[in-house]
Amino acid sequence: MATEVLPVALGMLILLAGLSATMSSASSDAIAGVTTLLRDLYHCVFKKMPPPEKVVRYARFALGITTVLALGMALAADSIIGYISDIIALFITGMCVCGILGRLWPRYNASGAMASLIGASATAVTFKFVPGWQDYWGNPVIPSLAVSVVAGIVASLLTPRDTRPHDEALELLRKERDEMQVD
Repeated sequence: MATEVLPVALGMLILLAGLSATMSSASSDAIAGVTTLLRDLYHCVFKKMPPPEKVVRYARFALGITTVLALGMALAADSIIGYISDIIALFITGMCVCGILGRLWPRYNASGAMASLIGASATAVTFKFVPGWQDYWGNPVIPSLAVSVVAGIVASLLTPRDTRPHDEALELLRKERDEMQVD
């Protein structure tokens, strides 16, 4: 539409601005994916931060994984709107619940956060394979939010309360970041 309705120069300028915004967003998403893989998942699996001398190599590997996953999800989508809807249901709903419950409910803990993320993602994926649900709800955002909230609350109530003070948790995060620094 930009190249057919607007003058050619203005249409091209708008297309370039859109491409620039898309590339910037993709870059930020890739950085977030790499950071999550290295800071969170690596730490969950190995119970320590990656060694500083291997961080760059691991980051490149994590970028490859992130890019392949994003490409796979983009190829599976029918349209850009469908892709955005799928990503919101798959990832953003769980993160939204983590942010809100984590900020407003002191009892919410790491187990609750993992349950929220897994619950939201599992619900969104399930919607892809049950056509009747998609027809009824339109998209899985609301059910993903609901499942994510319930899973987070139940998991938080079934696991021990986090006894670490806020300041101590922040100091631990700072130390973990320092461990990964490459000089």
